Amino acid sequence: NDLRATQDTLVQAEKLASLGQLVAGIAHEINTPLGTGITGATFLDQETRQLAGRFRSGTLRRSELADYMDRAEEAARLIFTNLSRAGDLVQSFKQVAVDQVSDERRTFALDTYIDEIFQSLNPRLRQTRLTVERAIEPGLMVDGYPGVLFRILSNLVMNTLMHG
Repeated sequence: NDLRATQDTLVQAEKLASLGQLVAGIAHEINTPLGTGITGATFLDQETRQLAGRFRSGTLRRSELADYMDRAEEAARLIFTNLSRAGDLVQSFKQVAVDQVSDERRTFALDTYIDEIFQSLNPRLRQTRLTVERAIEPGLMVDGYPGVLFRILSNLVMNTLMHG
């Protein structure tokens, strides 16, 4: 009984440690698009205030308005692209996190799920000179245990980084 309880405790500790690594990866990955989005929004706000000031003072020229519209369009695209990217990351990490602590069986797209796993491991991989390449048939559906797959792949990668 003591051995079984110790094994269960170790499995739970491993799951929590992996979850901690996942959360660190999430924070790192989401900071980039959010930072870019904030920069774009700040730029757009500053440009808009300057344009509004020139408009109120009656010194706004048609060419300045045209330039502003070009910059505003680009900033809006940048903001939208990066916030969409952050949203996609949140959804991806949310699914990986749920799978990581769950041993439930479900059907999933293997290529997409492997990408999500490596996305969560990216902060650690970027600290090395290693690159990851995968060769998986696009759209290959697997009926299995994604949480177990996550733990296996993340353990293989972490062991490779530490001992390889």
